[in-house]
Amino acid sequence: MSTSLAPNLPEPPPVHLSPAAKVMQGTAIVSMGALLVIHAVRLVGVQHGSTTAGLALTVGALVAGYLFADFMSGCVHFFFDRFLEETTPVIGPAFVKPFRIHHTDPIDITRHGFLPTNGSNSLVTVVPLLGLFAIDITRAVGFFFVAVVVVASLATFGTNQFHKWAHEPVPHPVVAWLQRRHWILPVDHHAIHHTWPHEAHYCITTGWMNAFLLRVGFWKAATRVFSVVLAEHRDAQPAPSLVPPEAPPDSSATVVSPVRAQVA
Repeated sequence: MSTSLAPNLPEPPPVHLSPAAKVMQGTAIVSMGALLVIHAVRLVGVQHGSTTAGLALTVGALVAGYLFADFMSGCVHFFFDRFLEETTPVIGPAFVKPFRIHHTDPIDITRHGFLPTNGSNSLVTVVPLLGLFAIDITRAVGFFFVAVVVVASLATFGTNQFHKWAHEPVPHPVVAWLQRRHWILPVDHHAIHHTWPHEAHYCITTGWMNAFLLRVGFWKAATRVFSVVLAEHRDAQPAPSLVPPEAPPDSSATVVSPVRAQVA
């Protein structure tokens, strides 16, 4: 049996949104859902999948969209883990702080309801989905582009939910089945990111891109670039609030913070 190394702090209350935030995020989810359905109908209507080449185009778009969503989830996760501060105006409290809290209290995400979990991600998909109406899908390149964005938007909507499920003590059997087959973010795979010093496996939609990005040194290169662009230096250590009590900043020991307690 493995147990979480999160600090033994009193459990905070579930996240509650203000009425305005509920309306905004609820509207975003409904709008995103409606746009996805409309674009799916558009894509089916042009029947690019009626030939072998069209089928290959469709399957390629499905895979590319899923991979792109996973990659983008990693980029966002990486940036807010390693740059800016919790006190940065606007961005800090809304984006940086939740990511930093997540490392000191990994199960915090499981206390979020449906709207807090999925509303923000839905919001960022609405503008790209609206822009797709300008694309001519009767041409193969237009069809492929729209299909990729539609799949990526759907996967982006699911990203925080997949991440949340990776921290649930007892996920639904269907969720566990999908995790074991790596169709969504698996528990053990995500646990690698919760290993000190939290410098790998940032992608949290499926985690498919993690091995490749680690192998090519993408995150190290990104750290150097952003350190120059933002005139902000980050060495091998993550931000101070990511440091677990068990591992002080100068520690060379590896501390594993399991994603959730598991019974062997």
